[in-house]
Amino acid sequence: MIKSKLKLLSDSIIIKWRNRAGSTGTGIHTKISNFFNELNIIYLYFRPFIWFVFINEFIFDFYMLEGESMIPTFEPYGNIVFVEKFSSNKIFQFIFPNYKLISTGDIVCVGNPTNHEMKLCKRIIHTEGDIVQLSNGDEIKIPPNNLWIEGDNKDNSFDSRKFGYIPKQLVLGKVVFLIWPKFKLL
Repeated sequence: MIKSKLKLLSDSIIIKWRNRAGSTGTGIHTKISNFFNELNIIYLYFRPFIWFVFINEFIFDFYMLEGESMIPTFEPYGNIVFVEKFSSNKIFQFIFPNYKLISTGDIVCVGNPTNHEMKLCKRIIHTEGDIVQLSNGDEIKIPPNNLWIEGDNKDNSFDSRKFGYIPKQLVLGKVVFLIWPKFKLL
């Protein structure tokens, strides 16, 4: 009895698989239809992954911050921040030109100009056209499409005072709020 039910079940699965694989039709239309059915199945399985990648790449992301460069704004270790990526996305800026872009005083996450595997989180101090007074008395004018970033903890920060101004293309996004350890809008 059980063997006959298993045999019946396996036969129905094989028939469904053959129908799905296109073995019942040999025409080009059947093959094209089966191809698009397979693509639809792949899309259904990978749709959440595709949306996740799209959202993380263009809309927002979360970063965990470690280090003492942003004390007192952030704790030295274990901060999780919400970073919106609209302000650094060229396509979004083209579609919504009136959206507030990054400006002086904003905290941004940027790619490290000296180590491309590392990311930094700093405050924008000067933008293009500003004149920066260096500690040795020299002055630097920030060129177009560049930023001067510094950490809030001036004594312990690897920032523009060490590597100079950075191109805006290195900006990954603007920190909107701190999620952990205490929620705080920035």
